[in-house]
Amino acid sequence: NDFIAIYNRKMNSIKNMKGCVSLQLYQDESDHSIFFTVSLWNNIEDLKEYRSSTLFKNTWKTIKPWFASKPEAWSLIETR
Repeated sequence: NDFIAIYNRKMNSIKNMKGCVSLQLYQDESDHSIFFTVSLWNNIEDLKEYRSSTLFKNTWKTIKPWFASKPEAWSLIETR
């Protein structure tokens, strides 16, 4: 519940970051302690700028201790 509350407080700030096209939060259907955030960015430079922002660093500092295992992140490109 704390994670969802933080997400809800921060999501508009993240969505308003330069280059953020969309941001979604998903929760595993069977294990409610597993979450996925999916964000779409205009380009990798905008994503890197977000990851080096104070917003990201402060949010990460709060939620990282809650992870039961090593967090994972992927950067994907769309193929057609």
